[in-house]
This record gives sequence, structure tokens and C-alpha cells, in this order.
Amino acid sequence: MDKKTATVVIIIAIILIGASYYVGLNMGSQGIVPEIQKGTEAKLEKIDSLLASEAARWNISVSGMVKEISGRNLTVTGFTEEGQETVPLTVPIAQDAKIISDYILPAGAAAEEITSTITTAEGKVYNLGEKEISFEEIKTGDSVFVSLNLKTDYTIEGTEVRVSPVDLIPAE
Repeated sequence: MDKKTATVVIIIAIILIGASYYVGLNMGSQGIVPEIQKGTEAKLEKIDSLLASEAARWNISVSGMVKEISGRNLTVTGFTEEGQETVPLTVPIAQDAKIISDYILPAGAAAEEITSTITTAEGKVYNLGEKEISFEEIKTGDSVFVSLNLKTDYTIEGTEVRVSPVDLIPAE
């Protein structure tokens, strides 16, 4: 291909690219919706129907550390594998939410009271029990696992909170 032909091909390509760009912008300003966006309302209706369905069971949760408490809202942040904090999420907690906390059982506690054990870095083993607490007993720094209810208006609400207090292991 000679130099003149190559130049003409490049100029035609630039004109075609420019025309395509202009037509795309013009379609958007005229309210012409690309084919991929057609039917979005029907898809959203299907999603709404799915969210509202009693047949669908959602097991959505958030876990991490309590960064802030405001009213009945917990702001929770998680951590990456590298130890970096994730973007915090503020979760409103329902008035009737069940709130359960871990606690250290005294030595000699009955086996049926033990829900789990925890071992410190030094190798000391503690038996844990659980008890229901009030929302006001949750503290900044506590680790939490919050079960969420996804509502049809796309909001979330905490329905159960499991708390592992920041001061669970006694200082020795």
C-alpha cells in the first residue's frame, strides 16, 4: 500500500470514529435508549417481586468491629486479609432484634452452658457461654455479626446481633 492510500484509509477511519461518537451522543440527548437498557423496568419489577416474596429466604449478614454507635445504628467495619479496614457500613438495628453476647464462664461451669472455647496466644483456654443483652450494652470496638433483613425498599435492618465484647478476655 502506498503512502497516499494509507493516508486516505486513516482519514476515513478517523471520520467514521468521529461520526459514530457524534451519533452516540446525539442519540442520548434525544432520549433514544440503547437496546441493552430496554426492559430495565421489567427487570426491576422482577427484582422487587423477588425481594417481597415470602418464599425467598435471604441470609445476608455483616460482620466486623463496631466503629460507632448512634441511636440504634451500628457502624461496622471489616478488615481485609492485609489488615486494612474496609469501608464502614451503618446498620439500623430493629427494636425487637435479638442481641446475644459471648462471655467467659467461671471455672467448673456445666458442660451444657459451654457454647464454645477460645484460646489465647499464650495457650490459655477459656470456656464461653452466651447471654441475651440489651442494645445499650454494645460498645465501640466490640466484634459483631449482624443478621440482616433486606427490605423491598432496598434498605437493610439488623434482626439479630451476636457480640464478642472487646474486653472478653480478662487482662492478666
